[in-house]
Amino acid sequence: MCDIVAPLLIVLDDGMFWLFNVVNFLCYVCITTEALVWDCFQILMITVAANFNSSEHNQMDLNFSNLRALLRVMDPDLHDLLQEQDCTHLYFTHRWFLIDFKREFGYDEVFNAWDVIWAAAHCSSQHFRIFVALALLQQYKHLLLDNEMGFTDITKFFNEMAEHHDVCAVLQRARQLVGDLHKELHSACAQHT
Repeated sequence: MCDIVAPLLIVLDDGMFWLFNVVNFLCYVCITTEALVWDCFQILMITVAANFNSSEHNQMDLNFSNLRALLRVMDPDLHDLLQEQDCTHLYFTHRWFLIDFKREFGYDEVFNAWDVIWAAAHCSSQHFRIFVALALLQQYKHLLLDNEMGFTDITKFFNEMAEHHDVCAVLQRARQLVGDLHKELHSACAQHT
């Protein structure tokens, strides 16, 4: 639990929380930071609880399936490489989805990723984490293609790269991918009408 709660405690105890407005500030003064952290932790666990479901068709399988479909449409070259290397199960992305890329970005950077992923669920796509995963894969696409990496090599590579990814570049690319997909869908719909 400390892995998740510690960053929330730092953010809520930063002194900047009160800037939202006076009412929030008064609530902040009245409620202890630990209580706020606990509430945030509960909401986070509700959000990611489906990833821990042991049923046959859980959220994690859906994430893999959605990423596979997005790869097929948005980056056929990378999809073909993963297919040739028998990696289309995408199990190397498991920890990415488990707690929304917590271990992929540096301690300070993970907050940016979480802010964007959670906000995107309300304004652009509930599946924005899938676009972040694709952006992360595309960031190293040439390395993966040039070295024809298989499952073990890809897993090892991303384990070694943990906390060294450029969060701004990944999030920017993910936003661009959402926009590109919207444009493709819009033009496809326009052609059929």
